Amino acid sequence: MFFFNYIFYRIAKLRFKRDGTDAGTAVTLVSLLQAILLEFIIQPIFSLIFTRNELALHAKQIGWFAGFIFILLLIYNYRKYDNKYDEYHNRWQGEKSFTRFYKGLLVIISFIIPIIFIVVIDRIIHKKGLL
Repeated sequence: MFFFNYIFYRIAKLRFKRDGTDAGTAVTLVSLLQAILLEFIIQPIFSLIFTRNELALHAKQIGWFAGFIFILLLIYNYRKYDNKYDEYHNRWQGEKSFTRFYKGLLVIISFIIPIIFIVVIDRIIHKKGLL
């Protein structure tokens, strides 16, 4: 997806001196964001199906499953973004500064918003007594 490609590029550019074109930090953070977005989709469904006690009983297994999904995303993204930094750099190096600034804000917001929504949805579901 275009948006994840841009997030990868911006993080890789920020960490270029440390990571080089390999961009391991960028791949990891994109995978983390994708895992959080999956959590955003799955968590409300689990909250509607299972009670808090049931979720607590299986928290360890859910954690292992989430870790497995993150590892799969990490492998997928490592292969997807392998040797892509230069391509993305050529595509986005000519961005105007105000465009780069606003897209940078969107990158930051893309990490914050899903976490806030997960917390808010969880509190709404449990406060309304749906569980």
